[in-house]
Formats: sequence, structure tokens, C-alpha cells
Amino acid sequence: MIIDITPEMRAKSKELSLKIFGKEKGLGWKDKFKTGYELAADYVGFLGEIAFAKAYKLPEPVFLERAKDDYDFLIEGKTIDLKTKSEKTKDFLINIPQYERKKGKIDIFVFGEIYGDYFRVVGWVEYDRVPEISRKILFPNGSRAWALKKRELKKIADLIV
Repeated sequence: MIIDITPEMRAKSKELSLKIFGKEKGLGWKDKFKTGYELAADYVGFLGEIAFAKAYKLPEPVFLERAKDDYDFLIEGKTIDLKTKSEKTKDFLINIPQYERKKGKIDIFVFGEIYGDYFRVVGWVEYDRVPEISRKILFPNGSRAWALKKRELKKIADLIV
């Protein structure tokens, strides 16, 4: 399913991102990518969540304190964390410290991608399968992530009808 990204969706994503990592309103959370691009990463993530919510008629994301940020969506009793990448990123990435922090709180990761003004859901995988189908990468700045290829993901139609 392809969703058009509207200016309103972009504005909402920016608003939510600034609440988390904006210079004036931010909570001082550590830049998990250690690159200075945390705000951009949050923006892409929220934009994906807003588009996913629209596609599947779910409640839009809201700002939650980190301690309460266990999952993004609850669908048919399954807790879902949506991971969104932009067209600039080759693989889907899951930050390893975040993955470990969410153990027991996430059932499924769903993956989407943004290309220009469009969002597309690509696929999904169970939480426990991530290490088995991914490769661990270490960035020069010390950040660690699981990298997943599209071909390793299950079809979204197998999860959401």
C-alpha cells in the first residue's frame, strides 16, 4: 500500500520531533546515532508512523516520555514497533540498545520506507527473529545496529488484512 505524504503530515512529524529533540523543547536525550542527526531520524520515524496510522485507520502517534515508549501500535493484540527508512538508506536499521531495551515489550517490527512524498509498508518480522536474519553493524562513531534487507521480511498482507 502506498500512502501520499501531505504537508499536514510533515508538519505533525516536525512538531513531534521537536518535542523530543528540539533545542528549545528537547529532553536532552542522547543522540543514539552519535551523528547529530537525531532530529532527522525522529522526523522520518514519526512521518512513517503517521502514514502507517492513516493507511490502517489507527490512532496517530503522540509524544510519549521515553520510559513509556514501548511500542508504536497495538494490532490484534500484537505490539508493533514501526521502523521507517528514507530513500537515502540502503538497509532497514534497528538500534541495538533500543532493541535490547524493548525486549519483552515488542512482538513485531514493521518496516516502511519514504520516497519523496510517498510512504510504503515493506514488510515485517517477529522480534525474536531479528538477530537471525540481520547482520550486526558497527558505525565508525561506535553506534551499533541490526541491518535488515527487504528480502528477509515477511509480506505485510500476512500480518494485516
